[in-house]
Amino acid sequence: MNIYYTGSNKNSSSATGQLIAKIHNNFKFTDYDGTPTIFVTDGEVVILHTRHQISETEWNDITMRFPANIENKRYEFQSDDVLQPPTFIESWADPDGGSWHRPYYPKKDVGHITFDFNFKVGTLKATFNFTIMDGIKSHQVIGEINVENLEHIKPGQRHLEKLFE
Repeated sequence: MNIYYTGSNKNSSSATGQLIAKIHNNFKFTDYDGTPTIFVTDGEVVILHTRHQISETEWNDITMRFPANIENKRYEFQSDDVLQPPTFIESWADPDGGSWHRPYYPKKDVGHITFDFNFKVGTLKATFNFTIMDGIKSHQVIGEINVENLEHIKPGQRHLEKLFE
């Protein structure tokens, strides 16, 4: 399993709503109640990043990306498809002001998501079921998304271009 270190990230978002999920099979975090910290599009890709704050120094994130022109329907996750399952990331603060991140990568060919996305209005409602890996142990993640206020960014705005690469 990889662990990454980054400096502090103070991006803010006007997005509101939540991503809630239950994580099964005795995962160390059983509940996720995240609020959006990033809900942006460049017109081609949409990125949603949510955070569940556990304490002042610990938090979990779920991040997903999908095409801006996604059709509102159910999608089965496939390992070779453009639509991939979300990623779950455990994070904690370092005393020097930075943070550590441990991703729990999803199984790319397990699960599904059902979209109700309105690009023009800037809302996303979805239900999902995917599986993350903790070593050799798998954990099913079942939940729903209800967020609004999608931000349309232009090149150079908020320095978020690397999110879309």
